[in-house]
Order: sequence, then structure tokens, then C-alpha cells
Amino acid sequence: MIESPEEPPRSRVRWPVLAAYGALMAIGVPWYWPQGDQAMVLGLPVWVAVAVAASAAASVLTAWLLRNAWQAEDESSENEDRP
Repeated sequence: MIESPEEPPRSRVRWPVLAAYGALMAIGVPWYWPQGDQAMVLGLPVWVAVAVAASAAASVLTAWLLRNAWQAEDESSENEDRP
């Protein structure tokens, strides 16, 4: 008899994650900045600082998502080892 898995794999991406990446992409791409904007932050144009901050936020979000997924996977594999 073939046993079915107790819980399906978590391969689906939830909509809040997609919305967060979409928002970060919309913020990070400087399409909405005025063409002649000369404002500076730490010696960089503001649009560059915002793009770098959005990229860093996307990196942190990705790292957090991967860390949580691996922790859940590690916990499930530990439970499988026990009789």
C-alpha cells in the first residue's frame, strides 16, 4: 500500500510575497522620478539611494523567506527520523 504524504510540499508562492516583491520593484525602478531632479542623499542622487534601499530590502526579504523555508524543512526532517 502506498502511503500519501501528510502535508503537500510548500511550493506555492503566497500573494503577500508577490505583492511585496512587486512593491519593491515599483519603488526601486526610477521611472517616477522627475527628469531634472538634482536632490542628493549622502552624495548620491535620491533615485539611486531609493533604488539601493529597495534592492537591499528585496535581499533581506529573500533571505528571510529562505531561512524560514529551510527551518521548516529541517524540523520536518527531524520528525521523520524519530520512530
